[in-house]
Amino acid sequence: MLRVAARLVGDGRDADDVVQETFVAAWRGIANFSSRRSRPTSGSRPTPGSNARACR
Repeated sequence: MLRVAARLVGDGRDADDVVQETFVAAWRGIANFSSRRSRPTSGSRPTPGSNARACR
């Protein structure tokens, strides 16, 4: 994930922040996870792209 984030934001330190924010968001959302869902909805999972846009 760090490599993808670094490509998106262009800076290693910012990439660290993006990956950390992504994992924190995933950790906080784990309680809402349902293993019965066939696939995640667009609003149910954080993505490096969404955090990368915040860094710009």
